[in-house]
Amino acid sequence: MPAQTRERILDTSLAAFGLRGYDSTSLDELATDLGITKQAILYHFSSKEHLLTATIELAVNELGSALGGASKPQARGFQRIEDLVRATFSLAARRPEVLGLVRLVSRQGGAASGALASAMSVMLGEAVRFVEAEMIGGGQSVVGRSAVGRSVGRSVGTFSAKSRSKKKKRICCQTNLSRG
Repeated sequence: MPAQTRERILDTSLAAFGLRGYDSTSLDELATDLGITKQAILYHFSSKEHLLTATIELAVNELGSALGGASKPQARGFQRIEDLVRATFSLAARRPEVLGLVRLVSRQGGAASGALASAMSVMLGEAVRFVEAEMIGGGQSVVGRSAVGRSVGRSVGTFSAKSRSKKKKRICCQTNLSRG
């Protein structure tokens, strides 16, 4: 029974943290959602931060399982990438809270972000090795690989900057509307 309670707490916290956010979720709310006491949650997880760490591990394991089984070993090139993209979208449709938690923790930074990065490092290392092998197999030079890496880095940086800029504009607009 305690193992089942622990699993229920993790599943509920994954949904709450991934969909509502960590800061917007209290242990009291989780306890109410689960039909247990806050003390029961604290019996299994010594703090909300410890619960977040365990929830991140659950999300990374689910993401790893979904992506790990996505690609057929004989698939090559874009077929393999397509398989991974489909698996990601399938997971997002089935369990949006998993990717929601990954996104939330990545944006917030701090200790939780470090825990997420550490847990995902193996998966990311495998992805990098796959892309490098595909580029070498396709005759892409080391210089070309570096250029692709820089291009991807710039794209991600540009996207992040645009997201921050849009968020600032929304906040400014909301502030002006509330004053008016």
